[in-house]
Amino acid sequence: MVKIMETIGEELIGLDVHSRLISFERLRILRSAGGTSVTQKDYFQRNLFYYLKDRWIRDTINYSSTEDIFNHPACQMITERGEVLVPYILEDIENSPYRWIAVLRIITNENPILEEHVDDIQAMVNDWKEWGKRNGI
Repeated sequence: MVKIMETIGEELIGLDVHSRLISFERLRILRSAGGTSVTQKDYFQRNLFYYLKDRWIRDTINYSSTEDIFNHPACQMITERGEVLVPYILEDIENSPYRWIAVLRIITNENPILEEHVDDIQAMVNDWKEWGKRNGI
């Protein structure tokens, strides 16, 4: 168990003590379940993503400045982790499409949105999902 905690320690950077304890408890539960198809690394990346996403949205829900929204530390941590978090962003894109479309453009440096879809948020979401499928994500 100690070796596993050492290897995943870097996955918990940026989390407060309480969140780390919860994550370690989830690891213990995951290990005791055995035979699960979820890898420990995926489990912690997913937890980290949802923790950062929730913090970002909670802290910026009343912000009017897009500059302040995208300069928030949680958003910066998401973009710094880069393509590792793209699968989780694509899973969650329908919940916060405007935020995730912008973040995906920052991370991937791509824009798969067709010109005729620019005014249709659902079509833009679908364009990103198709991009994910084409790229094996």
